Amino acid sequence: MILYNTETIKYYNDVGAWADISLIDLFKDNVRKYEGEISLIDPINKQQIAGFKPDRITYSQLENRVDVLATNLIKVGIKKDDVVVVQLPNIIELVIAYLAITSAGAIISPVPMQWQRNELSHVMKQTDAKMFIGMDVFKSYHLMDVVRQLQSEIACLKYIVSLDELRRMTRGEADIISLQALRPQANEVFTIQWTSGTEAQAKACPLTHNNQIFQGRCYQHLGVQKRSKILCLPPLVNASGMSAFFIPWLLSAGSLILHHPFDLDIFVQQVTAEKINYFGMVPAMLNMLLKYPSSENLDLSSVNLIVTGSASPSGWSIKEFKQRWGMDICTIYGMNEGAVFASMIDLDGIPSENRSGLYPWWGKKGTAWPSEITNQSLSAIESKLVDDNDEEVIGNGDIGELKVKGPGIFSGYYKRPDLNNKVFDDDGFMKTGDIFKIIEDKYLIFFDRSKDIIVRGGVNISAQEVENAVLRHPDITDTAAVPMQDNKLGEKVCIYIVTRSGKSIRLDDVLLFLRSSEIAIYKYPEKVVIVDEIPRTPTGKINKSILKKRISKA
Repeated sequence: MILYNTETIKYYNDVGAWADISLIDLFKDNVRKYEGEISLIDPINKQQIAGFKPDRITYSQLENRVDVLATNLIKVGIKKDDVVVVQLPNIIELVIAYLAITSAGAIISPVPMQWQRNELSHVMKQTDAKMFIGMDVFKSYHLMDVVRQLQSEIACLKYIVSLDELRRMTRGEADIISLQALRPQANEVFTIQWTSGTEAQAKACPLTHNNQIFQGRCYQHLGVQKRSKILCLPPLVNASGMSAFFIPWLLSAGSLILHHPFDLDIFVQQVTAEKINYFGMVPAMLNMLLKYPSSENLDLSSVNLIVTGSASPSGWSIKEFKQRWGMDICTIYGMNEGAVFASMIDLDGIPSENRSGLYPWWGKKGTAWPSEITNQSLSAIESKLVDDNDEEVIGNGDIGELKVKGPGIFSGYYKRPDLNNKVFDDDGFMKTGDIFKIIEDKYLIFFDRSKDIIVRGGVNISAQEVENAVLRHPDITDTAAVPMQDNKLGEKVCIYIVTRSGKSIRLDDVLLFLRSSEIAIYKYPEKVVIVDEIPRTPTGKINKSILKKRISKA
């Protein structure tokens, strides 16, 4: 499936941003060079989360399992451009599924483990998914029972594969000739990721091999070295896991060490036992690590790169990492739609504690960066800031919405031309919906979020989705979901509600009602505030700035 037009493909090929190399090409090259080296390591607690002993496999072992699974997927009926929805935790089998599905000519659409019936139904219908791969039970949720019920409602869903069945499908003989004929092209869609925002339902972001490789190279320029030992903490379902860890693993021909769910004790074990070179944490986790008992004695001497994202880290945490371990923290601004900005280069002597949320203005016309940072491919990024009238702003101290155009940006939301007309301007720039401030004419600092989302532990939650779910309660007449600050997760969901006259509703009442909606539990409100009315602007939009201020003072 190729979604870009020929002009776009030719342009990015000509400037050196794209090439005729797929992720499978990269993988096969790694196998040839490092067949006996360790490629993947399971989380220590795999037995507890998935029911199987943790494993560690070489590149040649990984290749065999990938090729056999791809062959068996073809045998059961998976064809070119079929979509396979996969819901697995960060275990070796998830990585195998990624590589095998694309080797079979199909497209993987991974989803978070927290998603339940409502989200899965939407994903399968939106993509016309032909197969689902997942676990029978996860944290007492009988996933396969739910998917079998959905199969009776969704005609396209032909095959359901459990984790145990998937493991069996990695054994046998591979049909190498058939797989060679199906080897994906670099501009074909590799994965369909999902993002939440102002829409009530998640939006599908198709990303090609070239999109993903370009984004991964942005991380390489930060210091991901050849043969790196990479510890992946975020779920391998969207940009935070894929662009920052999975793709750099392939580009570096390194070892990918998996982790799920986040556990500080297990993290410390993995870092020390595996001599990790590169990992990433959301700001709340950085704080947890700094406050970990005897953290001063933690040996991070093998680590040469740490990244953080989803929110700006505190100056305190950046300074503490520098003082304790002599390390800078690289702050990342990224989106599932493909935008990537990164903070850690030589910022003209700016102290590390002052770099929080500060990014080199990649893509600004007339601004040059060191060649080792912005080589020919990175120079293909274009970006600008615009005001409310869509006029470009360029002055020091000005603020505006960030627009981006470049080799990492997706072609548009899958099967949503209505949204694409809104998110792309006439010149092909993508509107990020995020507000930045210009610093010293060549830096950007995150200023505000114009999108109506709540970022809980690095995961985007659509405020509208929460509002719509709560509003179905028979005794609630109006709602507004806003973020409230949290020391561990960054943000949590607070819901303001207006009730029918005389009705009293508590948080427990709302949570009990939401269980029937079958939305993911992480989207549930964690605070309820009863109000007489929801404040609105003259045009009828909810005035959330007022509600956010009320929460901050509560």
